Amino acid sequence: MPATDLVTAELTITGRITTASNATFLDSIGDEVVVYKPITGESPLWDFPHGTLAHREVAAYLVSQTFGWDVVPHSWLRDGPMGP
Repeated sequence: MPATDLVTAELTITGRITTASNATFLDSIGDEVVVYKPITGESPLWDFPHGTLAHREVAAYLVSQTFGWDVVPHSWLRDGPMGP
């Protein structure tokens, strides 16, 4: 499935990952298995503004790709059943 479809295709929640510190869900987009972490489910951290974890995770992915490290899973921002 092309990456552009991952941003626009329907996101279906199939389960919850209960060992995560934030609201984290196992989902599918077509045949792809993905992890969905809605911003509203982020646990606040004392050293970062609330609601910024998703943006920091996407930034970490972009840095990893830019430098050729390839150590952070594909991460992007999109809307889902519980918001972005």
